[in-house]
Amino acid sequence: MALREIALTFLVLGGGLVFLGPAASQSIQGLTASPPDPNADAVLNAVLPTLDFAGKAGRLDYNAICRGKGFESVLFPRVFVQPPSNGTTGVIAVHEIFRNDNTVVVTEGPPGIIKIRIGKMPDEILQTKLSLLTLTPEEQYNGGIAFGALGRNEDFKAAMDQLGIRPVPVLSDYSLNPTLPTLPHLPSSMRNVTVEQAVEAIARTFKGIVLYGVYSGSHEFDFKFVPLDVISKAPNAETNPG
Repeated sequence: MALREIALTFLVLGGGLVFLGPAASQSIQGLTASPPDPNADAVLNAVLPTLDFAGKAGRLDYNAICRGKGFESVLFPRVFVQPPSNGTTGVIAVHEIFRNDNTVVVTEGPPGIIKIRIGKMPDEILQTKLSLLTLTPEEQYNGGIAFGALGRNEDFKAAMDQLGIRPVPVLSDYSLNPTLPTLPHLPSSMRNVTVEQAVEAIARTFKGIVLYGVYSGSHEFDFKFVPLDVISKAPNAETNPG
């Protein structure tokens, strides 16, 4: 499955976004676009159609493997997955996908959310309370770039400083939705929410899964959004979860 659909390219840095234009180079100012990750693809190929079939969104928190420097050295952990049994849906089906891997914990989250946790990682940044989170119109209508609102938030930046952590700079390509009131969108602002509640709102609103990766030993983390229908858009994709 190809997770990257080249349209408009953004540099996600410090939680903020810098527009780099259509079909940006694979290497910009020393930053290299992340290559395909077979471990991540294996998990997402199994999970996305299962969530879609159940009408659920998802959260996937994972302890990443970091080797050396550069995006090519940041790896999704290897996880054992298998298809769910016929007739199972929802959180039970997701449990079955990971039934042979004891590093994975699957739980039913808030309404509409299934949570998957791979390994152990700190999650203090997720519990950070945001007194006011404001979003631009583009962020309201596009799950892939909505995380840019966190990068401008003073509560979020103060928490990163206190925890001594920083986001990984990533080159990402997104097809932007128009800002039409008839399309799914987030509110222009959210008050008194945690970071966790904000990212779950992104997952629910845009029908996708939010990945939160923590890189062991490097004090780095990142957020990614993957829509559930990315499987159906991939060539020769199979969307039957069971």
